[in-house]
Order: sequence, then C-alpha cells, then structure tokens
Amino acid sequence: MVGWGEIEILIPASNSLKSKRHVLAPILVKLKQAYNVSVCEVEGQNTWQRATLQLAIVGTSSDIILQAFDSILKTLEENPEIALIRQDFQVI
Repeated sequence: MVGWGEIEILIPASNSLKSKRHVLAPILVKLKQAYNVSVCEVEGQNTWQRATLQLAIVGTSSDIILQAFDSILKTLEENPEIALIRQDFQVI
C-alpha cells in the first residue's frame, strides 16, 4: 500500500528564503531518516514563511502507514519553529 500526504506549514520567524531553508532543511532530513518517507517542498518555494510538503510512504498495511503519518505530525507539532496550517493524508 502507498500513503500520500500533504502538509502546509508556517515558519513565522522566517524573514528571508535563506532563513526559511535554515529551518526547513533539517526537518526534511529528519523526516526522511526517522520515518523512511519521501518528502519534498512542492509549493511556496519563493515565499519566506510558508511551505507545502508532500510525503509518500510505502507499507504493508494502511494501519502502519497511518501510524507513520501520525508520528510525522507529532514530530512536526513538537517543532517550535513551525506551525501546521493544513494536512491531508490518504492511503491508496
């Protein structure tokens, strides 16, 4: 099974694209390493404070995939540098 997700985040303290990358890059690396998920920024590349991430994960059951997405959301929610605006997850 394949899980697909989209998460829109706000980086309120960011005042440039460089400061946005400084916050966003470690988040992407952490998600890839900790959850073995494919993740990239798909929207908001030219905005300072917003980013839309898309994620894809493969698993043997929908429960495993949904647990991984829940863990990813928890990880993001614990980061004080960002705020979650919107998230959408689907298992195909």
